[in-house]
Amino acid sequence: MLRSAIKPLVILVVLLVTPYFNSQGLTEQPITIQTLTTSAGAVVIQATRIDLPTNDLIYDPVSGKIYASTPSTAGSYGNRIVPITVPTATLGTPIFVGSEPNRLAVSDNGQYLYVGLDGAAAVRRVNLFTQTADLQFSLGSDYCGSFLAEDMVALKGNPNAVAISRRNTGCSPRHEGVAIYDNGVPRPNSTPDHTGSNVIEPSDSPSILYGYNNETTEFGFRVMSVDNSGVKVISTTTGLLSGFGVDIRFDNGLVYATSGRVINPSTLTLVGTYAASGPVCPDSSSGRVYFLSSSYGSIRLKIFDQSTFVLLGEVTIPTASGSPGSFIKAGENVLAFRTTAGQVFLLQFVELNHQVYLPLVLKPCSTGICGRVTLNGAPAANVYLQLRFFDGSRWSTRSTTYTDQNGNYAFTNVPSLGPGQRYYVLYSNSAGLSGRLRAWGTRELTSYTAGTAVEIGNFDIADIPLVAPSDGATVSLPYTFRWTRRTATPSDSYALALYDSSNYAHTSPLGYVDSIFVNNLPPFVTPGTQYRWEVLAFSPDGGVGISLQARRVTFTNTGVGSASEAPDFSLSPLHLLEGVER
Repeated sequence: MLRSAIKPLVILVVLLVTPYFNSQGLTEQPITIQTLTTSAGAVVIQATRIDLPTNDLIYDPVSGKIYASTPSTAGSYGNRIVPITVPTATLGTPIFVGSEPNRLAVSDNGQYLYVGLDGAAAVRRVNLFTQTADLQFSLGSDYCGSFLAEDMVALKGNPNAVAISRRNTGCSPRHEGVAIYDNGVPRPNSTPDHTGSNVIEPSDSPSILYGYNNETTEFGFRVMSVDNSGVKVISTTTGLLSGFGVDIRFDNGLVYATSGRVINPSTLTLVGTYAASGPVCPDSSSGRVYFLSSSYGSIRLKIFDQSTFVLLGEVTIPTASGSPGSFIKAGENVLAFRTTAGQVFLLQFVELNHQVYLPLVLKPCSTGICGRVTLNGAPAANVYLQLRFFDGSRWSTRSTTYTDQNGNYAFTNVPSLGPGQRYYVLYSNSAGLSGRLRAWGTRELTSYTAGTAVEIGNFDIADIPLVAPSDGATVSLPYTFRWTRRTATPSDSYALALYDSSNYAHTSPLGYVDSIFVNNLPPFVTPGTQYRWEVLAFSPDGGVGISLQARRVTFTNTGVGSASEAPDFSLSPLHLLEGVER
């Protein structure tokens, strides 16, 4: 990426739109230019938008192309791999691969693309030299259903081999171990199922992989060794990373997490934390680390100095909507990402006037702890918020504020945190306003220096309506609990919670779902006793919300079938609950 000392600048964001359905050939039409700040010199971020529904993106440096997997809903482009030439955003001939292609991995010699087929519970291999699909192989199944590819890594120096983190389709936890496949044949040894590396990354060595458990509170970071017999875990470290749904990226000897943390996998130590969360793209060649943050209505690019962890600036990507994902470096001076709103963006950094400048614009706040609140995706004004403070022994409210007309909030003059102290922002719907959550809590800050600016979290306060069972119902297991998903926040991951006056338990986050099949209950539940159930929504940045309603329920029994197939109700109560009346 372009790099230099930070200087005042003009940033122009030029948007080009490429409709994927244009049968007469692709066109690029400038539709907006946004000037963000002024001074001498300039840099343009040329944001090219392609209106194409996708599930994943990957860049092949050998061919200089991005490859996109498209769902069946993409019309004539559905169930295909679509080549995208960088930086022109020219779409090549789509390659049909099978039902619901999703996760992607590419061999380092540019020969093969591996494609997870969620609709076929298989992996398809595409020969990129001939642009044809060839080998297809199954990932197996058991009583929890067929196995799908949750994440994949092509092994260095061996285009015929791919590491696959497998997941099931019917149980919680979903993890089914990491396995190595050679031309579709699994090596004998794989890692354990149930708790393991949901997401995996390569290292500098072909014999080492890294993984992270992002679905249970074990939150283990794993180092795995690879040999001709397969793969095995050689170390599991807890406390380095945490958070449900967190992903990791490897770059130049370090592992970067979407939670903002950076760890050294060789020494198993925390290197530092960026004041950001969301899809991350580290780039040691430019000395920059890029994050995408979603504000439920806009997507912003944040740029950090890789070595100092200092925010250099950020810019809003025009017309980007939905939640961002598949954030990748796609050649020199180009980034790319996809959104859940059916968009692909290429961000090309273009030098003007033969000078190079870095974006330094639109910081969320100049000092303090800040963020943005929305309601069903629209700015939520005049929302009362508390900055909660943990002094090492108890929680209290440090400060309060209201959101402005754009939904923005900022707590200023915030003191530094000492050892063992924490901050988070709490929204509490104490008035019981209809259509709103009962509460939302952002991620916790465990370190903060007075006078610095930290964006602690953007969140939506729309409610999660409960569907079944009805309030006061008596049910027999097995039973399916149901709720209505929040349409403005497809990045939500929901969990079912059960509690009484003395106990509280919730399942692992289930993803963007509207139900859970329950056949076993937490140990404290007894038949004939009334409990309450509610639904939680976890966000990718570590925030969590609670449905407005908590319904009463009584069970006639406590479990049927195998306990290994039951939802995991072993998690601890959330910090959010300390500030919410029940």
